[in-house]
Amino acid sequence: MSDFNIRFIFLLLFWVSENPYQIVAYYPFCINPTLSVIIRSILLSTNLLFLLSFSSIFFL
Repeated sequence: MSDFNIRFIFLLLFWVSENPYQIVAYYPFCINPTLSVIIRSILLSTNLLFLLSFSSIFFL
């Protein structure tokens, strides 16, 4: 594993630990599966955007 991979994994773990609101995306599944899927897709897209922007700053 390269140094970049290790740093990215730590960044990912740190980011997940800093964003517990992700649980909110899974909780409504019990009540309304459709709503949960929509929320999850929105959160996933924002998560990826955040990771891309943050990692580009972090690794440059």
